[in-house]
Amino acid sequence: MSLRDAHARLMAQRDEVDTAFKGIDAAVAAIPATPRAPARPARPRRPRLPHPIPKGLPPAGALPSLTQMADPECKTNVRAQRSFASVAQLGSWLELMTGAAGLDGERCGVKVALRECSRLIGVAQPLASAWLQAIPGPSQFRLRSSLYVIALQRWLGLPIHMASAANVAAAETLGDELLKGCEHTTRHNRVVAAWVRAVQAARGSAHTRATAEAPAWSAPSVPDFVSEYAGQAGAHQAGEVKVYNTIIADAAQLLRGATQAFGATRARLLAENLGDYAPSEVVAPRSDGAARTAKYQAALDGGHDVLVLISEVWGGFSPEAMRLLGELAQARNDGVDLERANATWSTSSFTSYHGQLLSLAVQWGVAIEIERAIKKSARFC
Repeated sequence: MSLRDAHARLMAQRDEVDTAFKGIDAAVAAIPATPRAPARPARPRRPRLPHPIPKGLPPAGALPSLTQMADPECKTNVRAQRSFASVAQLGSWLELMTGAAGLDGERCGVKVALRECSRLIGVAQPLASAWLQAIPGPSQFRLRSSLYVIALQRWLGLPIHMASAANVAAAETLGDELLKGCEHTTRHNRVVAAWVRAVQAARGSAHTRATAEAPAWSAPSVPDFVSEYAGQAGAHQAGEVKVYNTIIADAAQLLRGATQAFGATRARLLAENLGDYAPSEVVAPRSDGAARTAKYQAALDGGHDVLVLISEVWGGFSPEAMRLLGELAQARNDGVDLERANATWSTSSFTSYHGQLLSLAVQWGVAIEIERAIKKSARFC
């Protein structure tokens, strides 16, 4: 293929991806509006969930023409290779999504198409691939080989070899049923520890800690960790960590997870934990106008902050989680001066350092739960 043909193909692919993404945006905008309660008169609003499409499609004007590419003074050439690569990568992602949506069949009562769309959306979310960039030098960035294989095969949508070798039922070799049937505290506690480490790295350890009992200001609810005096006007912060499996039996939630990023988790968990304090652009008020009581009602009424930090088993972290990571990084000027002894060349900032640790925590927790479930249900005959 000539350079002229390759360039024309990439430009055409960018337009095709742009058209397809606009179609997805239109489909999200077509979600029926939910009217506000009578007590809160306002125009009808619909919840705004993160779109499933990954970011990074460059505008047409950011891609240089062949003539511009030959001009060393042309500013459009700056990082042009990255822009063209983004077009190719997003085109491949769109092709995968289109193919996944057309898959037939069911597995354990779940449509294969929905499962694959949910996975593809999940692995495109923030930090979902950060664990793959971790350099296994320092111990905290290492993942045992057997767990790494499980995590990678599941992340890529492949059957888990260990499950097949152990003669686990074929329907479970993707790990979905194995995750449903095992305990969930391992992955949860691992991610909580990673969050506590990140918060302490930015604010110090004096007032940030994991909790097993309810502080007086949040009772009776027990947060996963607290960061005292870190909220507005010296209020406290309570961290509620969630690590959810989006491949569930609830057909409506499964469909949301297969069409929108965090569609199966974010709005529901924010409503459950924050009640009427949940952001209205994500959680619509109840149609009957009744108040929605939050799990952390006492803490919220007392002026304290409640951080609902959601991650999914595919490795992605919600907008609220990424906002907190950004705030912590800002407090440290996004530097790793304190972590320099354990940093690697791929962790040159606070965001990348602790982002990789959070990503590894999810993958380690999910993989070890699957490994334990495989060994428990293995049949050697």
